[in-house]
Amino acid sequence: MQIQTVTGAIAPESLGTTLMHEHTLCDLWEWGGRYEYNGILDDEELQAEELARYREAGGTALVDVTTIGAGRNPAGMRRLAEATGLHLIMGAGWYRERVYPREVYELSTNRLTDRLIGEFADGADGTGVRPGIIGELGTERFHISPAEERVFRAGARAQRQIGAAITTHTTYFGDLALEQVELLLEEGVRPDRIVIGHVGERRDVSLELAIARTGAYVQIDHVGRKPRSGAQPERQRARNVVAIARAGHLYQLLISMDICGKPALHWNWGHGYDYLLRTFVPLLQEEGLTEAEVRTILVDNPRRVLTF
Repeated sequence: MQIQTVTGAIAPESLGTTLMHEHTLCDLWEWGGRYEYNGILDDEELQAEELARYREAGGTALVDVTTIGAGRNPAGMRRLAEATGLHLIMGAGWYRERVYPREVYELSTNRLTDRLIGEFADGADGTGVRPGIIGELGTERFHISPAEERVFRAGARAQRQIGAAITTHTTYFGDLALEQVELLLEEGVRPDRIVIGHVGERRDVSLELAIARTGAYVQIDHVGRKPRSGAQPERQRARNVVAIARAGHLYQLLISMDICGKPALHWNWGHGYDYLLRTFVPLLQEEGLTEAEVRTILVDNPRRVLTF
C-alpha cells in the first residue's frame, strides 16, 4: 500500500498535513461561454512561490484535482513538486460536462475506464506522471446527465481495479451529492473510497450528515471563500466542521480551499494556500476542536483516502 505522488510513490506515513482539493496549474479561461483570465494558473515560478508559503506554514502535501478539460499539466506539476519539496498528488478523469472533450461522447464507458487505468499504469499524456486519485468528477445541477453518468461509471470501474479513491465536484454546495454516492455504490465502489466535495456551505449540516451516514467522506473545501460568492461566513463554515465531528463523523471529514484562480493568490492580494493553516485552523480550535482532532482531519484522514 502506498500513496502515488507526481514524483513517485511514497509510504503513507510520509504524508503530513494535506490539502485535499486544490489546483496548482489549471486553465479555465473558456468557461461556460465566457472568457476569464483569472481562471488561468500557468506561471510556474509564481506558483512555486505561493506553494512555498504553504510549506512554511506547515503543509507537506496537496492534492491537485485538475482533470481533463480544466487544463491539467502533469509535467508542470512534477516541476512544481521538485521546486517546492511538497508531495503533490494529481487527479485523473473528466471534470464537468461543460468542458468535456469529444472522447467522453465518442467512447464507451469501458473504453473510458481503460483510459483511466492506463494513466495509473503508465502515466498521463506521455509524461510518465501517474495520478494518485480519480477526480474531481463533477455533475451540474438538478439531474445527472447521460455523459456525466458515463464518466462516473468509468471512474467507478477504474476504481475497483486500481483501488484509488474517487473525489467529486458538486454544483451549488452539494446538489446531487447523494445521487453521486448512489451511482458509485451501484458500480461497486466502497463508500470509504468516495469523497464528496464542495459541501459545508449551508447554515445547517443535514446534507453533510446524510452523506456521512452512507460511509463516504465529507469534504468542506471552500475555506477562504467570501460570503459574496454565495458561500458561508468563515465562522459558520468552521462551526459546520465542528458539528459534523461532534455528530460522530470526525474520521470522515476533509477540509481544503479549492484555489483555482489568480484572485486567491497572495500576489493578487488573495489569501493564498497557507490561509487554511494560518487562519482557519485557529478558528476551528476557537470553536472547540482539539489539536488531535485537527490532525485527524488534516493528516490521518488524507492518508487513508490516498493510500491504495
